Amino acid sequence: MKILMLSNHYLPHVSGVATSITRTIRNLEKLGHEVRLIVPAFPGFTETNPKIYRVPSYPFRPPLIPLPYPGKSFIAKVVAEFKPDIIHTHQPFLLGKTALKVARKNHIPFVFTHHAMYEQYVHYASFLPKSLLQKIVVKRVMRFANKVSAVVAPSESVEKILYQRKIKTPVTVIPTGINPQFFVRNSEVRNATRKKWGIKETETVIISFARLSKEKNFELLLKAFALIQEKTKKSLRLILGGDGPATGSLKRLATKLGLKEKIIFSGSFPHEEVPDFLIGADIFAYPSLSETQGLVTLEALATGLPAVVVDAPGNRDIVTNGINGLITKPTVNDFATKLLSIIESPKLRDSLAEKSIPRANEFSEEKMVRKMTELYQSLIEKKK
Repeated sequence: MKILMLSNHYLPHVSGVATSITRTIRNLEKLGHEVRLIVPAFPGFTETNPKIYRVPSYPFRPPLIPLPYPGKSFIAKVVAEFKPDIIHTHQPFLLGKTALKVARKNHIPFVFTHHAMYEQYVHYASFLPKSLLQKIVVKRVMRFANKVSAVVAPSESVEKILYQRKIKTPVTVIPTGINPQFFVRNSEVRNATRKKWGIKETETVIISFARLSKEKNFELLLKAFALIQEKTKKSLRLILGGDGPATGSLKRLATKLGLKEKIIFSGSFPHEEVPDFLIGADIFAYPSLSETQGLVTLEALATGLPAVVVDAPGNRDIVTNGINGLITKPTVNDFATKLLSIIESPKLRDSLAEKSIPRANEFSEEKMVRKMTELYQSLIEKKK
């Protein structure tokens, strides 16, 4: 098969969507399929992969990421030359919206992966009341979704939400997979990571990582961590990985809460360093309410960490409460209480950790990509 993918953001900007696309393409190519990718140009970055096409982008100032100029003529040119059997967009706006028009004109099956709860991001456009903007965004996303050939939901929770919103297009649940062999528990690497951080083996390390932005809700984690400090005599450290528009405000909050010496902001890092990053920790904590799958949580489980996550779409599809982690209410008190229960009980921590890796193994990337190819093939057959 020939597959043309499009995304409004991609590497070198690190994100769950970029990781998902990279893994999917890698495994599609392993199966012998041809894939091309259209993404925006990134300031200061030169693309060397001939299979990736960079289109002009709007030059937003960091930490905002550049967005593509959705030129129809360029997409039409790529389609005419590459002749894809399937076009697959990873967002409903900009490139996705333009590509849908090209696909319909050329009678090419069109797939849309619903990676995000887009209404959770309206704070980036504060020119209208939040509730009104959220309604507009949901309406436009659903209008787009009802025009495509198939929608991919990264979790059953997202599938349920889409059907609650009266979607008419068929929805297939296909999470982003992981390579379980990529995540290995190794005491030497663990010791080296903790030494780099300046952390003693006797200290309990809580870890989290993602794009540091408002929708990831990291303020809740910092406030919960401050509350835990008041309730335990154990020596604790919090490692926060990633970067983004909320980095400055989170650092200021850490100082205000008196946690400056207890929290390490590691900054962003290449995805291949994720296993070494995670292995230095004892507990994974994730307060995000905007997840559709919780890929970072899945990676933490693959490393053998118990997870404490807020009850939200995506999170609840990965973590089974009381089995491989704990699910909390989106409140500081409950998040702190659940974290503290693991900190104070090595027996509970070991019990949850024991079930983490087997759960992660259920999401192998090869299995997930085969599901994707089955979906593609069914759409091609339906077209004939």
